[in-house]
Amino acid sequence: MANITALMSLCLFVFAVLGMQFFGRTKYGSALGPSMNFETFPQAILTLFMIICGENWLNLMRDCSVTVPFCTLAHEATAAAEDGEVPSDCGMPEYGPVFFFSFFILIFAVFLNLYVAAILDTYSSSTAGGDSQWTMSQDHFESFLKAWQVYDPRGYGRIKLPQLAVFMSDLAAMGHPLGVPQEGNKLGFLKVRMQILAAAGVRQVGDLSSSHFITDEGGRGEGRRNVE
Repeated sequence: MANITALMSLCLFVFAVLGMQFFGRTKYGSALGPSMNFETFPQAILTLFMIICGENWLNLMRDCSVTVPFCTLAHEATAAAEDGEVPSDCGMPEYGPVFFFSFFILIFAVFLNLYVAAILDTYSSSTAGGDSQWTMSQDHFESFLKAWQVYDPRGYGRIKLPQLAVFMSDLAAMGHPLGVPQEGNKLGFLKVRMQILAAAGVRQVGDLSSSHFITDEGGRGEGRRNVE
């Protein structure tokens, strides 16, 4: 991030110097004026920041590209003056569009993407620095889908409750973060089963060692059935 900021600062410096060289003496117009001009280096930097914010930069480009008869050439101004040579107050129609469009594209097509990429890279690094056991990747999603299709070949989106233990054991054998080994982990399976049944509105009768669950139809405690 610091390197991108330093590179962008260098870009602003170069364009500010070029703006002073090209448009430092250009006459004021609809956008070019006391608040937006390239007469001094600080004012040029401020003008470039205003362009980055999208502040009327198209009209500023037109003002910096002004030419006769809307401005005075150097020899005409000198001839009309009595105290020596007077510089032209015309813009540079050849370089004006190139200057502004190149700066706009450089900022929004290059530096903006660099900042976004740096932020995403920092976020990815911070998440990858956590417990890799619980980090999900695209391969994990694909392996989960393959394991699920074994028990749900028609794609109904559900499997039978007795198949849950085998399914999670298969995931554990594949090294999936959501897998739970079947051997020696009966209590873990019962807890997972209780959570699934609770999410489905099913209540437990008894302790963890019991597999007797009931559900209320219509929410009135009537029609209790065994969903073991």
